[in-house]
Amino acid sequence: MSLAHDTFSGTADTALDTHTADTGQSWITGVAGFSAALTGSGGVYANPASAVQNHNILVVTPPSADYSVEADITFSGSNAQDLGLWVRALSTADTGYRLVTDIINTPGSTEWQLYSGIAGSYTQIGIYVGTGPPGPFHAKLSAVGTTITVNIDGTDRIIVTDSNVSAAGNPGIQCVMAGGAADAGSNISNLTVTDLSGGGGGGPVSPFVFRSFRTSPRR
Repeated sequence: MSLAHDTFSGTADTALDTHTADTGQSWITGVAGFSAALTGSGGVYANPASAVQNHNILVVTPPSADYSVEADITFSGSNAQDLGLWVRALSTADTGYRLVTDIINTPGSTEWQLYSGIAGSYTQIGIYVGTGPPGPFHAKLSAVGTTITVNIDGTDRIIVTDSNVSAAGNPGIQCVMAGGAADAGSNISNLTVTDLSGGGGGGPVSPFVFRSFRTSPRR
């Protein structure tokens, strides 16, 4: 069952925390963050440019902690762009599961990095190295019990078991430009939140790619 949907329609550079999703929910800015902005063409991006880690949270109450958030992610240029998704995000505690992208570490590829965060302390619990930018890529982050899944373009790429964050929290997104100028061409669009408490989710399973894990995200 769909819980929320947002096509991010609106005037360019409108702050996301003043925007209302297509399904009527509001957005708020998480701790130590800033509000992303609408692109004016059906997306949301990091503006102003900032290296501050942040999450923008959609104020929807899932019926349980089992749900997914998915969206299209597109890159422009080669700046250190962190675009991603959150599940079980706690707006006041910098806690949740976060999927972020990295197009710098492996030139010509896109790294999808999965983190578990507790009160601002993050541990990387999975990584997949996929095809390079620009995309768009369709990314889906799901949490069902202790199983956290990352699906890219219809294929499960990371499946891990982690019990650090069990509260339902909220879905959210991440838009960070870690240096360089703000670029609306690098954006998140077409976001959907889906209840998974009845089961389901995911796609065909493929081996996932792991590297050495970092204990905190790039800033």
